[in-house]
Amino acid sequence: MDAPVSKARHFIRNLPDTSATWSGKRTQKTFLVTRQFEKKLKLNTLQDGLLGTEFRIWNFRSSVDPQGLTILQSTTTQNWHLRQLTFNYRNPDSLISETNFTFKVTPADSLQLDKFWHLNSQSDLKNGDQFGCLDGNIIFVELADWNRYRFSWYNCPFINRDRDSIFQEVNELIHSINEFSDRSK
Repeated sequence: MDAPVSKARHFIRNLPDTSATWSGKRTQKTFLVTRQFEKKLKLNTLQDGLLGTEFRIWNFRSSVDPQGLTILQSTTTQNWHLRQLTFNYRNPDSLISETNFTFKVTPADSLQLDKFWHLNSQSDLKNGDQFGCLDGNIIFVELADWNRYRFSWYNCPFINRDRDSIFQEVNELIHSINEFSDRSK
């Protein structure tokens, strides 16, 4: 377990709007749910940073299990580790499935993971409250490295992909990670 490293240096937390708007409230609720799942799945927190780089992509399906989590971690300057977990919402500490593999940095670069550092969260969009849906999925992305932590939230990105380019970018990034994972199995 990596010790929190943020206290030793200047650390940037990029947190989206969690105000009284609809999307702000949903972002805050999803953030709290992921903290609960983080504990039940025995994952280290990313909020204080870590020695490498880690991307977590939580895929919450509103009324259908299983839920999904994809974790991409840099293990060295040359290697990355991909871990995909599926679990039930009511019992997340009982994993349904888990996939693990390590790969070289070149394929990781093709995934364009750095884009996640710069994408606005839905709750930061001026019209973020307009992108809702019933019974869809929520994508919650967490990123951390030595200097920074960021999270962002997207409601029904597949349904909203033609309504704002942010959703299209999220869909493309998730699709490329899933394709890469399928090819590597």
